Amino acid sequence: MLKKNFIPEPGEKVLIRSRHDNGYMLAGSIIILYGLITPFISGMNHDLFFIGVGVLMALFGLIKWSYFEYIVTNLRFIKLTGYYYVQTEQYILEDVEHVTLWQNFADKLWDRGVVTLHGIGIRTKKVRGIKNASRIKNAIHSQLSVKPDHYFDK
Repeated sequence: MLKKNFIPEPGEKVLIRSRHDNGYMLAGSIIILYGLITPFISGMNHDLFFIGVGVLMALFGLIKWSYFEYIVTNLRFIKLTGYYYVQTEQYILEDVEHVTLWQNFADKLWDRGVVTLHGIGIRTKKVRGIKNASRIKNAIHSQLSVKPDHYFDK
């Protein structure tokens, strides 16, 4: 359930596997700890509101983290979604002209962000909330051709 079954094509090697960012799980865990620790400091009863919100956020984060998986190979970028019925969305790296990464200050600290694929034959594709975003961008960028064939040379 957590690691999706992926069989590479002959001659294809996996460069990096990543998942969706687990920020909701971390935030939910911090809120649960806050709800459990504050009664000891203030002398009040356990704050069930904070514990409930934390549990909901942690469960939402776990579901989102385990639902998405991203794979970069030397031939394509693959987005796998689902649990039992897994959908595959793939982009051939030959069709990608360039890749960009957008990160704000907090995203740089956690190495997450929005990876955007630009190219011929595909629409601009944005992948949001991806973990290890800079490594994925660098893996895709390393597979792009340095000297692509010119359009009029064919």
